[in-house]
Amino acid sequence: MGDPKPTHNPLWLRTEKGWLHSAFVQPVQEILNQPVTEIPAAGMLSEVTVPFTQAWWISERGWRRVFRCYYGSTCWVYYVFTGLNGVVWYQFLDDRTKENYLVQAEHLRPVTAQELTRLSPDVADKHIEIDLTRQRLVAFENGRAVFATRTATGYFEGDTPVGEFTVERKTPTRHMASNLQGNEFDLPGVPWVCYISWTGVSFHGTYWHNNYGTPQSHGCINLTPEAAKWIYRWTEPFVPLDDDYVESKNGTRVAIYK
Repeated sequence: MGDPKPTHNPLWLRTEKGWLHSAFVQPVQEILNQPVTEIPAAGMLSEVTVPFTQAWWISERGWRRVFRCYYGSTCWVYYVFTGLNGVVWYQFLDDRTKENYLVQAEHLRPVTAQELTRLSPDVADKHIEIDLTRQRLVAFENGRAVFATRTATGYFEGDTPVGEFTVERKTPTRHMASNLQGNEFDLPGVPWVCYISWTGVSFHGTYWHNNYGTPQSHGCINLTPEAAKWIYRWTEPFVPLDDDYVESKNGTRVAIYK
């Protein structure tokens, strides 16, 4: 534990070459899965269970590397086949490029309906409060706090808007990217996305840093993948497993303040 700073994240890790701050060290696992041989007609929502898996694009010139899919990211698989060398491959559709890419099937696990069931479905009075100063999210049921977690919101003043919002749209995976100068990023497979604004501000899982408790994002409310999945299941509107997008005018209320 560092002394005295950074106070929001004082954890340091000792490596063979010295001490490394934990902000950009992601806890991951390396779990290989039994490939699924029959993909449902609606597709199969899947999650990466290894530190990263390489995505490939097939063209007339052969196989070409594209981006990496990192631990905890998600995608929709639509096809499976076995290559000449016996390796089983999944084909997934990227929602941004609209291209089909390939990843090794054993690197992904199918998401089940059970793990996406609604949380507290009978509670009508739900709302979320986000304190930008403390970088803290709290979820309430009937005025009682039931869940709290650290966040990483917009780095610059005004990036994360202050005010009253609702969860307007939800999707289990989204390729988020920007080519605006000074604000470039390219993040495929962002998991458990709950939009609260048509400008793109959302809650979502974050696989590219581990620095919660301080402003860090381009405006979204960064959460651990586990916390984002809880919010995704708990908030309205509900998204069935075989659906990749739902929007509603009656979503869960969200208040953001300083």
